[in-house]
Amino acid sequence: MDRPRAPSIRFRSGGPTRAELKGVGHGSPAAHGCRHRRLQGGRLPERLPHRPGHSRLPGGPVRRAGGAYTSGWTDRLRAHAAAGRTVQRVHIVTRPLSDYLRYEFMYYEPHARAGEDIRILDLTSRPNPGLPDQDFWAFDDSTVVLMNYEPDGTQINRVLVEGDVEIYREWRRIAVAESVPFMDYVKEHGWQ
Repeated sequence: MDRPRAPSIRFRSGGPTRAELKGVGHGSPAAHGCRHRRLQGGRLPERLPHRPGHSRLPGGPVRRAGGAYTSGWTDRLRAHAAAGRTVQRVHIVTRPLSDYLRYEFMYYEPHARAGEDIRILDLTSRPNPGLPDQDFWAFDDSTVVLMNYEPDGTQINRVLVEGDVEIYREWRRIAVAESVPFMDYVKEHGWQ
């Protein structure tokens, strides 16, 4: 059975921005009641995002008319790289990839080219090396935000972890050590 979502662990140096912490609750998962569609794994939405001036090319990422795909996120990735900050993600997957993961993978190549270190940890034929089934963001190894979702992929809330975050640093170490770079994964397994 295809899981409706796959955990994604993100890390960044430079601390969280005010926008990234907007709406983050403190302490309790019930502290914040935002409900967004999940963009990290989960089911393919009924309608794919579309912006004027963009077109979806079969088998490839969305591209701006007359040029390569760019977005506010790729612009931020380039700015982080230029400032010497690291943005890294480890996405835990099992094959076959869901439609939504294949859709998401379309964006990983341009994100990697813009400076994000995207890694894949495929658990199809191996046991989980001790990582939680919990999405989280870690900033500067000191600030951790849990990303909580419904089984259908709808975001419930984001919760700032208070207290010791050492276990998250250990999970990051394991996730990075056990994963492979996105482009290496795609060369070996494809994503279509």
